[in-house]
Amino acid sequence: MIIGNGDSMNSIKLTKKQRDKLSKAFETLNSVRQEIQDSHKGSDINWYLEDSSNMNLMNGSSHSDDHSLKALTENVIETFTLDDAGGGGW
Repeated sequence: MIIGNGDSMNSIKLTKKQRDKLSKAFETLNSVRQEIQDSHKGSDINWYLEDSSNMNLMNGSSHSDDHSLKALTENVIETFTLDDAGGGGW
């Protein structure tokens, strides 16, 4: 699940055990998301990571399609908080 081979330019390197644990955790999250998608045909079940550490399980888009880009909080199914996380563009 983890993309890459551990050859990042960062000086902190994960052990194989750490990489495997992270990979398993994300595989589980994606598996549950897919399970929800499969049981709600026609829905668009997806993840949205806010820049405030909230990871939202969504049904549909996180923002409106018009120029206002209004947050569509009514599409949030459940919110989880990741410690020391943030989102945004690179």
